[in-house]
Amino acid sequence: MSALRIERPEVKRKNNVTWILLSVFVLLVVAGALFWFLCTGTQCLTAPQSPVDPFEITNFTGKPEFYLAEKKSWIPAMRSGVLTSEDKIKTGPGEEVDLRIPDVVFLRLKENSILSGARPGRFEKAGDKPVYRLHLIQGALIGATEPGFRDKAELRITTAEAVTNVREGIFEIREKSPVNWIGVLRGMTQVGSRSKFPKGAVEVLPLQCLEIKGSEAATKPARITPEEWDHMKEGYELIQRGAAHEAEQIDLARKAGTLFDKVFDHGTFYTPKVGYATREFAGTDDGAVVLTIEYDVFPRDSFVGMYLKTRELDLREYSALEFEARLSPDTDGLKEMQIEMKSKGSVARRLSAKTFDKQWKALSFPLSANKSTPLQEITFLFAHDRVGETMKGMVELRNLNLVKNPNLPPPEPKAAAAPAPAPARAVAVAPVPAPAQASAETYKPDSIIADVKKAVVVEPSAVSAGKSAPAAVKAPLPPKGEDYIPDDF
Repeated sequence: MSALRIERPEVKRKNNVTWILLSVFVLLVVAGALFWFLCTGTQCLTAPQSPVDPFEITNFTGKPEFYLAEKKSWIPAMRSGVLTSEDKIKTGPGEEVDLRIPDVVFLRLKENSILSGARPGRFEKAGDKPVYRLHLIQGALIGATEPGFRDKAELRITTAEAVTNVREGIFEIREKSPVNWIGVLRGMTQVGSRSKFPKGAVEVLPLQCLEIKGSEAATKPARITPEEWDHMKEGYELIQRGAAHEAEQIDLARKAGTLFDKVFDHGTFYTPKVGYATREFAGTDDGAVVLTIEYDVFPRDSFVGMYLKTRELDLREYSALEFEARLSPDTDGLKEMQIEMKSKGSVARRLSAKTFDKQWKALSFPLSANKSTPLQEITFLFAHDRVGETMKGMVELRNLNLVKNPNLPPPEPKAAAAPAPAPARAVAVAPVPAPAQASAETYKPDSIIADVKKAVVVEPSAVSAGKSAPAAVKAPLPPKGEDYIPDDF
């Protein structure tokens, strides 16, 4: 009988590798969702954490207060004080505070407002550009950045419900919970709801505004009203120019074309309540100098522009005014720019430039004058009813040259000046004895001799300069009854 064999049943093992991979995938999904939630809750933006300079208080009105985080107390604001990420500034009725980062950003905190510094988001990444961060707790903030700011830094301002990423320009932010208002005069900002930014962010362009209510998503920007423009226009005043900058502008202007060989002064004209204008000369990499004229004629009936004061400029001597022109990248269109040439207080020539786009284009304006027409001023004029729908923009000019008149007859040669006569010499004359009947009171020979001497004395400067000696003036005859000096003396 064969032995009975009993085998232990084989238990099949489960494939644990599949379960491990599935678990890892689930964990990654959960971690990603948690990361996204935390990011949006703390404004996780791809922005730098480069060290930045603090904002400095440059001026204020009234008695604003400054919260010093280090001491955890409110103190009176002081000029040259700095605003760090933990500090705050508070203004009351009729009070304002000006802050700046020199040559970068200029701000004005309006009345009944509170502004604080801000820290980077928890998950923000470092970058190559500094980011200046502020938080507007309540009230209104007007700001301006220097030209070229977008290539150098970023400015991010938050409110309770909105995030404003200022790329460049002049702007205003108002926080009156639950409504946030953002307006732009120059440049561009990106605005969005704080809970969704940067997703759904909207670009706000010049002369536009945007309103965000609560956590609602940003909508399409609207055109600012005349009242809103009037409130924002002081942003133009924030960027101050010193004497060194003006000296640099004068030096650069000399390289902008032959027109400026005849210019001894230049600037802009506008009425603060109804418009604004600036002018800026800047050198380029190829050695050229570009003149940028900014105009804002948003209010009705406004006109602004740039003036050039000239001397020794005769319209008869030139056949044309030529230059190249283009619109700046932020300008949508310019319908017309007028050029006025003024002689003796009246307009001698009025030119009209109407062809502008964002590429350089050469423009030439014929000039003609049959007689001598001295010019004292040239203006580039922008008027509300002529610039087009945008009402605001920048136009760039270069190579502003005057073309000589080839048909101008040569000037007649001047006659050779006659040689100056030899200087006369003063002759000393002895006093003539007075007649017996003349009294001492009426006889004054010294005064008469003095008159003769004065009549024949020649100043050395006139002779050395080659000028003709002045003709001798006859001495007046003395009163009747007195002796006098004869003509031959």
